[in-house]
Amino acid sequence: MQFLIIIPIILSILNTTSTNNVFVYPEIYKDNNKIFIKFIDNKDQNSFPKKLINDSLGVRVGAKSVLVKDLNTDKILFSKNKDEKRQIASITKLMSAIIIKDLNVDPEKLVEITSSDNVGDFSKTKISPGDKIKFKDLLSASLVVSSNSGMLCAIKNSDISEEEFVKKMNQKVEELNLKNTHFDDATGLSNKNVSTADEILKITKIAFSYPDIELETAQKKYSFTTDTGKTIEVKNTNELIGSYLDIKAGKTGYTEEAGYCLVSKVGYDNKGPILVVVLGSDSHFERFSDLKDVSSWVFNNYVWK
Repeated sequence: MQFLIIIPIILSILNTTSTNNVFVYPEIYKDNNKIFIKFIDNKDQNSFPKKLINDSLGVRVGAKSVLVKDLNTDKILFSKNKDEKRQIASITKLMSAIIIKDLNVDPEKLVEITSSDNVGDFSKTKISPGDKIKFKDLLSASLVVSSNSGMLCAIKNSDISEEEFVKKMNQKVEELNLKNTHFDDATGLSNKNVSTADEILKITKIAFSYPDIELETAQKKYSFTTDTGKTIEVKNTNELIGSYLDIKAGKTGYTEEAGYCLVSKVGYDNKGPILVVVLGSDSHFERFSDLKDVSSWVFNNYVWK
């Protein structure tokens, strides 16, 4: 099914608007099972980034919800169903990371991994029972490989129960005035973890404001050592790292109900950075192509100076 079923649009209207330097962005929305595109006045026409004067109506993306904002100004640069509530899968872990930061756990704290930790997908972290590692490495490895059991191990070693931890996640939701977000667990396995592209972008911005989370989720590989000097290296699940785009941070997610999800902080050729949220793509590779395509469209259709 094609992404855009575009109603007739008089392009001269768009060009007239752009000539007056009004900042506009394309917003995609559904009405009676049809998909339409409209252009929204952002009412801050005298500052950057500015939309180039052209006839581009946007870009085709298969994801159910997409949102792109300029990081520094919070201007919306592209939008598709940004307020539609959806399951968010492992994007949940960004809020979990924020709560762990709020708990002020000593990042240098040594954590000994036990056999009870080594369950589910913990093997993705390549950490073995008996290994002693720094707390910061446990958290970072769990984010980079998106390990559910790894995140639960980090929570356990934050001296808090998972139940109390999830309460804190929802308290943070209230504090941030996120009306459409709710967490039922700390990993994203629960289908009751829901949000919107708009509110996920707000969570993402906070998570990536922590330098270690930003740095470590931007690396193609993350390596660390145990207390005995053994080196462990894990591969990032974000396959766009190392592409022509400058991926400055990112997080993937997937469940059958949520579809394939991806959030990233992106730059290109001294433009941006932008924050991009892609929710509900149809396949593993499509989420990457969706994010790449919408990012490329933004960088080709806006100027920053």
